[in-house]
Amino acid sequence: MSKPKTGLLVESLELPETESSNDMWRGMAHVFVKAQKTTGRRLILHEYLAARLANYLGLPVPFGEISSIPEGREAWVSGITSRDGKVLPPTTYESMLENERYVLCGVIAFDQWIFNGDRHEDNFVWSEDIGLWAIDHELAFCGDRDGDECIDWLKECSTLPLNMSHLARKGITDEDLDDWSSRIRLHGVKYAERAIISARKRGLLSLATAKAYANFLRIRSANIRSLTKEALKGNTGSISPVSGMDQLF
Repeated sequence: MSKPKTGLLVESLELPETESSNDMWRGMAHVFVKAQKTTGRRLILHEYLAARLANYLGLPVPFGEISSIPEGREAWVSGITSRDGKVLPPTTYESMLENERYVLCGVIAFDQWIFNGDRHEDNFVWSEDIGLWAIDHELAFCGDRDGDECIDWLKECSTLPLNMSHLARKGITDEDLDDWSSRIRLHGVKYAERAIISARKRGLLSLATAKAYANFLRIRSANIRSLTKEALKGNTGSISPVSGMDQLF
């Protein structure tokens, strides 16, 4: 039995309207579709921000976009499946540590930056030919919280480490995360600004909420090394933040 190839399943092709020197068509392909929930309006925003921030950092998170689906609903659509249209199976931490330790450490630092406590083995996709991909970020930042509750949560949690002691027990060290933490510390403010401005253009958040997300990411990027160090120890109390950075927006 042959191994499934990763990529996208294209079901149909339309001939281009004008001739081209290349073989180019419009096609219909299988993608992942996650509909916005009827309660809480953060799913699309969080998937959008996480995808943009990860791509800026150089982390393998599937790129996606907002889409309209039946019944007037909106959804987050991204494309990473197998070429037979089936979902690729998740992996294990042991396999990731053996095959993709560097990328795994990048995801760990990234999760700490965006306060994503919903990372587990089912939220990774692994294949030999495309490597490791991180998926599912809807519960990062403030989770399902909306309105003032979301803004208050982002402010309260901006200096809280996520508990990552289970990863330390698997052999992950602060030194493993250092390269990725340095990228976040040096470039996180710039990446956050780009992603949030882009989300604003798509109508995904108000100016007041944009400020809350931007400052949340600003504080966590400035303190990422302290956050990861305390997280690996299992400490979840607020750290003393680095001061003197200008607020965004």
